Amino acid sequence: MMPKTRRRPFVTLLALSVLVSALLFQAACDDRAHVPAPATQAQKVSVEEIAWFEGSVEDAFAQARTQDKPVYLYWGAVWCPPCQEIKNTVFKSKQFIAQTELFIPVYLDGDTERAQTWGETLGVKGYPTMIVFNPAGEEITRIPGGIDISRYNKVLALSLDHMRPTSMLVSLAKNHPDQLQASDYHQLAFYSWGQDHAALPEDSSPELFFGLAERVRLSDREASARLYLQGLVLQSEAADNESDSPRLPVLLMRSRLC
Repeated sequence: MMPKTRRRPFVTLLALSVLVSALLFQAACDDRAHVPAPATQAQKVSVEEIAWFEGSVEDAFAQARTQDKPVYLYWGAVWCPPCQEIKNTVFKSKQFIAQTELFIPVYLDGDTERAQTWGETLGVKGYPTMIVFNPAGEEITRIPGGIDISRYNKVLALSLDHMRPTSMLVSLAKNHPDQLQASDYHQLAFYSWGQDHAALPEDSSPELFFGLAERVRLSDREASARLYLQGLVLQSEAADNESDSPRLPVLLMRSRLC
């Protein structure tokens, strides 16, 4: 008769294994119980938007003088595709939203009477239009709407940092170009000349912009290209004065700069 096989060690090991597994499972359950619930979508997303000035334009300029802040006027309209593009790109940029704390932003709905009144006063020809003023109410620059977010923020930042009116930069460019700073060339290059020629004296020639473009040809190629293109626009506009309607190349060049 064969001796009975001893199974107790195996049973014991099996029981220990089950017990350890149960303890580990319980520990895992306990750990999960202490894990905080995931944050809701509302908790994750912080509201970041531009705090547009709610008063009148006159009140905005008055507050600007009191707080020594620039004023940023923006004309837009819901039916304007470029305005919607700016609204969904530039105005949602965290960098731009942070920049708005440095000035007083005023939104002017192009369909309202006050927007049209101020548009006539400041020579606004279309939407979108963006004008920056210093705390004293002097116009610094007009920013074109057709540039991407990174360039837009840079142009705005340079204008806020230096506060040199474009009309003054044009005067320096004509009479003392050596006094122009690198940021001045950038501001001149990205000024919305297509919306406003008031900053240019009547006797301004295309050679003014050709000369500026040459001066920064190596140091700032993008600014150089835009300055040269503006010179071509002036050159073509002079030729257009002899015809009844603008030629297509002029319209195309304007669209690249406005």
